[in-house]
Amino acid sequence: MKLSLDFETRSTVDLKLAGAYVYAKHDSTVILCAAYSIDDGDVLAWQKWAGEEMPADLAAALDNPRCEIHAWNAQFERLILRRAGFDLPLERFHCTAAWARCSGLPGKLEVALEFIGEEVQLAHKREGYRVMMKWCRPLPDGGWAGDPAEYVKLVSYCQDDVVSEIQLQRYLADTPMSDDELADFYLCERINDRGLPIDVALAQAAQVYGKEEREELDALLSYTSGGMVTSASQHARVKAWLREAMGEEAFLRFFEQRYEKNGEAVVKVSTDKRARGEFLLASESAEYPDAVELVSHVDDASKSSVVKYATMAARASDGGRAQGSYLAFGAVQTKRYRSRGVQAHNFPREVPEDVPGAVQAVLERRVKGKVMHVLASLLRPAIKAPEGRRLVWGDWSAVEARGMPWLAGCEWKLDLYRKDIDVYRVNAEQIFGVPYAAVTDKQRQVGKVAELSLQFGGAVGALKAMARNYGIGFTDGEALDVVCRWREANTWAARFSYGLKEAYDGATDEGCPQSFSGITYTPVEDDYYCCTVVCTLPDGTQLFYPGNETLRLLGPADKDDKRWPMGWLPRLQERRRALVQTGPGHKDVRMVQLRASNMPEDGTKFLKAGAAHYRSERVWHGLLAENVTQAICAALLRDCLRRVETALVGAKLDAFLIGHTHDEILLEASARDAPRAEKLLAREMCSVPKWLAGFPLAAEVKTAQRYGK
Repeated sequence: MKLSLDFETRSTVDLKLAGAYVYAKHDSTVILCAAYSIDDGDVLAWQKWAGEEMPADLAAALDNPRCEIHAWNAQFERLILRRAGFDLPLERFHCTAAWARCSGLPGKLEVALEFIGEEVQLAHKREGYRVMMKWCRPLPDGGWAGDPAEYVKLVSYCQDDVVSEIQLQRYLADTPMSDDELADFYLCERINDRGLPIDVALAQAAQVYGKEEREELDALLSYTSGGMVTSASQHARVKAWLREAMGEEAFLRFFEQRYEKNGEAVVKVSTDKRARGEFLLASESAEYPDAVELVSHVDDASKSSVVKYATMAARASDGGRAQGSYLAFGAVQTKRYRSRGVQAHNFPREVPEDVPGAVQAVLERRVKGKVMHVLASLLRPAIKAPEGRRLVWGDWSAVEARGMPWLAGCEWKLDLYRKDIDVYRVNAEQIFGVPYAAVTDKQRQVGKVAELSLQFGGAVGALKAMARNYGIGFTDGEALDVVCRWREANTWAARFSYGLKEAYDGATDEGCPQSFSGITYTPVEDDYYCCTVVCTLPDGTQLFYPGNETLRLLGPADKDDKRWPMGWLPRLQERRRALVQTGPGHKDVRMVQLRASNMPEDGTKFLKAGAAHYRSERVWHGLLAENVTQAICAALLRDCLRRVETALVGAKLDAFLIGHTHDEILLEASARDAPRAEKLLAREMCSVPKWLAGFPLAAEVKTAQRYGK
């Protein structure tokens, strides 16, 4: 038996800020109506606001333990049902949104419908949405909406959502979630139910302190700019003031960005985080002290810490735990988890040397130095185990940096990790031409930045952007030299990424599966797109590239229509083959330099799905390499999370999973069981799955009261 279900509710709680868990439990939250369908039959309604009792067939379906409950973002329906007195087993719920993401569709209902070619009545949908937004929260002047005619529209809007969900379920029927994917979804929900333990006092104090500091920084901006800039969010005014203060030529030298995105050259003028960082790191910026002062204030005021602390405080307001922080398969293109709410995936890794002292300084509002920087560094430590308990977390060492050479079969690179040789020092040795033992810490940092930014086809722009995160500034010439030297020593990366691109193109051109290095691209025709390419990884994970569209080369030769003549194609392919065929010992610097700034490629575009949107995106070698590397590492994380959960239960420890990032796993344990939990986590994180044979895994596990680096 199958029940498709959707609720409309109202509450004084801000759902986006506080999250579904706090929202569902709050006294002000009430059910307005529900729409439902049993076994894909007629979509019916429970008009609760109008005084109806729950329909008998709906109640019977909920009481039937063999009835599957399907909903879009099923977590919300599960929690609202719990509020209505139906505390049902998690395994009865099937999330259509998670299923859609697993199949490469966007995570928003109406966008997913449009994505698969279903007609969406936008005017009707927008009117229903307008009514829903009016009814779901208090009116501006107080009280609640109560027009019976509007309520009819609300019920119809709710029913339309169930109709849409059933349409999507029919479309997805050919690509059901696997047993492992279902297990991953349920484990993610159990982790969401447990929540992250938050130091609420710190979160509340940091929120207020940060808000006050932001107001002071805005005042400094106004003073520095002579009243022209009064807020860090006034980007146009910031750029205008800098143009005037520095002069057009100097301004463009620092803030005109040239970089590659999806294999295409991009030029823009920006004072975003990346541009500000590069300007402040550049030695030449000392010539413009007023500009440095203003940009420093903008950079400090733009820290997102205050927002994160506000979310922490709101989501942990009921019981001190921030629940619902993870979304299974949230990154549609790679099936990575996505963090929500407190955004734990985006926390800075660096924490203060004296965490207790820094926490006390925030509580007493006596931070020395840059307040916003200290607040940002305390986001991790704001996750704090309750009294008598400990946090235990493990961190894989450079897992993505190991993932791509494993996929590529680059044994000499993998051997460096297996022998515990510092890969970043080896890079620095190759880049700077110095002996391994003589590499300085600064040179090693350059080697690290090169390894992390250039594997996926990144060039000068990617190198400089990541270098900024490590406090390293490059001129374009210095960055170009690093790119060329790294690529000269690591031709395996180009060989792998271009091999993927040739397999992808072969699948679309030949209409049959094409494989490279254990990865298979299979073209699939469907009713909506001429071709969807399905990428299958060694563990069985499937990635989807729908809506393939053949392109011509784009470039500067023909300025009228911005197209390269097709005569360029053989020469570009010849260059590509030459680079692909080179080995680790290749010393042709000229060939490497040809790729130091990425050139547009022939090939296709596909429709890339996101959390709430989709867009046409170019298929290029770097994108394919990045996708498969992130996806195989995400598969490792999911596999390890399942094993850790099973092992903890089997060992009967007072310990459980509460969180993770892309390369970390976080447990909470009793003080007594924390040492055993630490050993168990280390064992599982260093255990290599059969499908990942030969992968040089390494992990460091720590235990503390507060979450740290």
